[in-house]
Amino acid sequence: MQFDVRRNLTTRLTEHKRATKKGDLNNNIAEHHLKTNHAIDWDSATCLTYSTDYYQRNTLESWFTNLEQTALNRCQPLPAPYKRLLNRKQ
Repeated sequence: MQFDVRRNLTTRLTEHKRATKKGDLNNNIAEHHLKTNHAIDWDSATCLTYSTDYYQRNTLESWFTNLEQTALNRCQPLPAPYKRLLNRKQ
């Protein structure tokens, strides 16, 4: 099985670091850093999950983003069944 490695963790971290240095408010991590002055521990970043399916990746990203209740979250809305599961987790 071959996985999509076009934008792996290293690539995404590089993109987020660059956006943070530039102060790019279109990047959620850069915006979080600028608004909270939170020091980001890039070396401890890990990949929570992965998928080769585009729609599954979007759902997974929304799931993990929705676990964090901050005003900076700009993810795709989760379908109702997922929201019910998310509410049980809290």
